[in-house]
Amino acid sequence: GVFPFPYTFVGTSTLLDQRIQVEETDLDPALNPGALYYAEGQYIAADDARAGNGLNNASYRQVLVGPAPAYELTFTGSMVREKSALEAWPVVDPTVALLNVDYTSPIRQRFHVARKATETSPGVWHYEIAVHNLNSERAAWGLALDFPDGTAITNVGFRDVDHHSGEPYATTDWTIATDSGLGRVSWTSQDWDTDQNANALRWGTMFSFWFDVDSSAQPLGWLSLFRPDPSRDAPALYFRLPPVPS
Repeated sequence: GVFPFPYTFVGTSTLLDQRIQVEETDLDPALNPGALYYAEGQYIAADDARAGNGLNNASYRQVLVGPAPAYELTFTGSMVREKSALEAWPVVDPTVALLNVDYTSPIRQRFHVARKATETSPGVWHYEIAVHNLNSERAAWGLALDFPDGTAITNVGFRDVDHHSGEPYATTDWTIATDSGLGRVSWTSQDWDTDQNANALRWGTMFSFWFDVDSSAQPLGWLSLFRPDPSRDAPALYFRLPPVPS
């Protein structure tokens, strides 16, 4: 991240420009019973990253949401330093598994992959997956999960971040594809060669994915990397999700 100094004022066209924007439907307690909310701050400095300290720049704190129509946010509890807000999920729900998926050349770049699997009926599992790009400049333009051949995959969904306030990046949802014959589900945006301003999973951003499967197997997963790295041919990062809770 670079903030040229002295600061140059950037004009705004609406009151909401250059502010964090949250849909009211995500804050309404009636629509989100039992929901917990966390605010995250992240500080980036080039010399800190070059020194190998790029993995500890995010911190989070829980917030409480007030009633409509203001939905005022107030802090509660203590600041949790050097961890992203997604890392709160397995703390409050031990059934959640969280993986570090790293790209290691030349500076370690990290994605967090968190998964909650719930058996909704005998032999059928509902997956909720969150992928957070902590600090990867390469970003990601696709996620795929590979279950055993013949696995039925249904109820597939996706949610991203809608860029605003003059950001050049696209807001098109990732394309969903399923192949039950191969037991595979995938979500993809456009790649770098097609559109450098595509809706990639960029640093400091988290996307959500969900689906149902009739399998408790550990799927192989991979993130397709967006920005090319001339020094290394690594088009994807591979990982394997842990077993579902018994």
